[in-house]
This record gives sequence, structure tokens and C-alpha cells, in this order.
Amino acid sequence: MTEAKDNGRRGRRGDTSADHLQRLRANKAKLDADKVEREQREEAAMAKLAESWSRIESLENDGEKRVAELQAQIKQVRAESVVRVERIRAEQAAALVELHKAGRTADEVAVLAELPKDRVRRILRSAAKSDSSSEQVVGEKRPPAPAVEPPERNNGRTTVEEASAGLLPVPGRVGR
Repeated sequence: MTEAKDNGRRGRRGDTSADHLQRLRANKAKLDADKVEREQREEAAMAKLAESWSRIESLENDGEKRVAELQAQIKQVRAESVVRVERIRAEQAAALVELHKAGRTADEVAVLAELPKDRVRRILRSAAKSDSSSEQVVGEKRPPAPAVEPPERNNGRTTVEEASAGLLPVPGRVGR
């Protein structure tokens, strides 16, 4: 007997074309169902991806906003610190002037204050110039000038660099 050769076709012996068509449709339906399921998984994954990008962007924006707020706070703290340091340096300068007025030489004041001599001399010269420029004319009254103005109001007369370099503002002196 001769057997039917399978030649790689899926058909079965004795199948009718209607049976074969039915199997083809079943295979197509299975493939289509797999395709629909895959598309649903892909759609869900893309929705998660889009939502995660949105959350990341929101967190980054919040982080940048917080950093900007903290930088503003840092700037304010530094400015306040500079003002406080300037006021204390003005107090120190006033004390150095008092020591000098009490009869100490500039070199002695430098030794007492543990400061460089040239710095003490600069402070004392600045105080002397301030005293001579603020002498009052008879009968004229001037209001006392503030010892140190905050940086935003003193038109840049005392900078952080000047304060840290020891160029101290002198009480009662407005400008340089």
C-alpha cells in the first residue's frame, strides 16, 4: 500500500477543505488572541513608563525648586553673617581706638590685640580721618551716622573681602 506523503503540509489525510479551513481559522484566532494579549501588555507597560516619566519630571522639578530655595537661604545667611561680622569688627576697631586714645602706641595696640601692626595702623588712620572729617561747625548739629550699614544699603562700601581682609569700618563713619 502506498502511504500519503506529508510534504510538509499540515493537512491530514482525508480532511476536507472545510476541516482544513476551520483549523486555519483556529490557528489565526490563537495568534490573534496572543497578539491582543501582547498589545494589552505593551499598552500597560507604556502607560507605566509614561507615568514614571511624569513622576520623575515632577520630582526633578521639586528638587530644583528646593535647591533654589536653599541657595536663597544660604545667600541670606551669608549676608546676615557678613553684617554681624562687620558690626563686631567695628566694635573691635572702636576698642583699638580707645586703647590708642588711652596712650598706647600703634605698635603696643597691635601687640595687645594680637593683630598685625600695619592693620592696626590702618584702623587708627581711618579713625583719625573719620574724626577730622566729622568735626562739627559751631552751632551745626549733625545726626550720628550709623556704624555699619547692611551690604544692601551701603552701596558696596564694605565688601566681604574687605571685612575678611581686616579693613574694618569705623563707628560713626559712613563712607570711605
